[in-house]
Amino acid sequence: MTENKENLCESCGFQLDETEKSLNNNLCNACTLNSTINPPFESIVCALADGFFMKRIGINDPELALKKSWEMVTNLPYWKEAEDQWVDLKDLKNGFLTTFEKCRVMRMISSRISVAEKSLFAQNPPDIFISHSWNGPDKELVDPLVKALKKKGYKVWYDKDIGLKPGELEKYLKDAILKSKSCVAIICKEYFKGDYTRLELEMLFKHKEKKHIIPIWWSDVNSDYLKKQAFCGDQILKSAGISWENCNKDISILVEKLHSYLISSQESEIYNIPIYKNTPLMKYLNIVRENQSPFIRSKSIPTIPDIYDYSKIRVEVDKTVFRSIESTMRDLSTRFIPLLGSPGSGKTHTYLAYLNYRDNDENIRYHEIAKKCNFIYISAALEDDIFKHIYKFLIKQIGKKGIKDFAQKFTEKYSKKTKAYKKSVFGDSTEQLIKEVIRIYPGIFTDCVKALIILGLKGKHALIAERWLVGEILTKEELDLLNITGNLTESDIILAMLKLYTENTENINVFYFDDLDIPFRLKGEKALQIFMFILMRLYNELRNMVIIIASPKKIWPLLLDQFDIALRSRCEPECELKNLSFMDAKLFYLKKMELFWEDHHLKFLEDLSSSLPNKYQFFPLNEEIIKKINNKAEGNPRQFIKLVNNTIEKVLTSNFN
Repeated sequence: MTENKENLCESCGFQLDETEKSLNNNLCNACTLNSTINPPFESIVCALADGFFMKRIGINDPELALKKSWEMVTNLPYWKEAEDQWVDLKDLKNGFLTTFEKCRVMRMISSRISVAEKSLFAQNPPDIFISHSWNGPDKELVDPLVKALKKKGYKVWYDKDIGLKPGELEKYLKDAILKSKSCVAIICKEYFKGDYTRLELEMLFKHKEKKHIIPIWWSDVNSDYLKKQAFCGDQILKSAGISWENCNKDISILVEKLHSYLISSQESEIYNIPIYKNTPLMKYLNIVRENQSPFIRSKSIPTIPDIYDYSKIRVEVDKTVFRSIESTMRDLSTRFIPLLGSPGSGKTHTYLAYLNYRDNDENIRYHEIAKKCNFIYISAALEDDIFKHIYKFLIKQIGKKGIKDFAQKFTEKYSKKTKAYKKSVFGDSTEQLIKEVIRIYPGIFTDCVKALIILGLKGKHALIAERWLVGEILTKEELDLLNITGNLTESDIILAMLKLYTENTENINVFYFDDLDIPFRLKGEKALQIFMFILMRLYNELRNMVIIIASPKKIWPLLLDQFDIALRSRCEPECELKNLSFMDAKLFYLKKMELFWEDHHLKFLEDLSSSLPNKYQFFPLNEEIIKKINNKAEGNPRQFIKLVNNTIEKVLTSNFN
């Protein structure tokens, strides 16, 4: 194999993760089913046709998408050397997946298309759509301009990037223009002669606001020429344009001017800043300026309670979770709940909301259930030993007091159940009780049982036992005092300890796994496979618990692919966090501001009902701005909070400068 400098799979074009790179064959696990088969040509072509060319690029014609995919795949390095394995395009249209392996490869590639962030399959909508003539004198400008914009950090839709030719655009051009935030049209005389460039120009002015259309005037056009163009010439003149001549024919100058236009056009969509100078509202605005904004924190932190719970986005989620907890209360069987949501949709906030249900009785039904639960938050493992990582989070949240209480209740429970009851009550040696309990929990449980009973009976080595149980590393001498063989570091012993804990606590244990995108982003698909294997062991070997796996929607197909048939059949239905509606966004904003005024002992709401007009109820913003912000954030809570905070900062800047 040749050196792969771009670190892309030579069979499908995906970015290779670190594990795949180490194999030195330049092929990804999706194409080879984890190095068990050779890449199947048909599966790869059809997966890319559907997932990339149709769903990502927007081609509506399946035959055209299949053709584009076939052309792309046959030009990849692996397939250039394996021409004997190609399948004719006409044969691909008539059905082809004849084996389970081929179906699975297609499914895995489709999953990767939906999550890839470092290859041409990235899902975020483009910042800029480039409209240009293929035959004009400006062609020497377009490639360097696109390259410079990408270097600046913009995501650019450029037809040449995906191998499109003139005449192949019509079926999906409208969709590409609609999805792009702004459109840059490089205008020359040749531009007005082409059928497709005229079509693009017509669509630009039909579907985009003028502030999002930025013409670049080539050297052969000026205002006099544009005035003579019946087709869109007048509209181009009314749009903010940039002259290539006025940039001294320097790409860097052009890019900086474009950057300024793009920032201005995208911010003006939201920020029509209200001015309160010389009004009674300035005293309240000054309070906002002098104190921390209530929207300063856009990301929930599992150790810090959220002040306000926007519960409407998870009505169905809550029903599924608490119904499952009730079922586990009845039969003690472990249940597995997939909770899906995009980044910033409120997955960590959901965990905090369940703690709030437990500690407060505003929602009495969920409070009665939640107060009988131990909610354990576990950030997705980045350590090699995932069991150790899980146990560390458990101890972190229950603390030394929690492990002491558990040890005492465990000891009392089995003292009463065994023949050692009277002896232990009257202060006799712990050895008999340990011996009796080991008959119930033999083998791998032995060290855990010893430590729990020593701590539970508060013997002279209780402090050493406590340190062992919270995961501290003991010396050999300390281990000998406990008559324990080793520290609590081996995966099987930690799993045994988790089993003892979940089976012998009165409450239901709700393990809430979050941030699953982190191991995938840093270590690739292999990390998810390992993580899901551990979760399946928890599910199959532990009782009296509910496992909630809060997963980004885009990587859920990869996780689901790791499930065995039994777990797939017993897994609870997928539940998904909803976006904020405009009404949700308004209520959320108003509640946060209400709490802000209360915290600072201000009577803004009373003044609003008496001396101030009701239109100021959304002060320091207004209802129109809230609506635009929520539209811009697409209902994503985190993005909404960030944009609200930024807008308040702009209000302060505009009113106090």
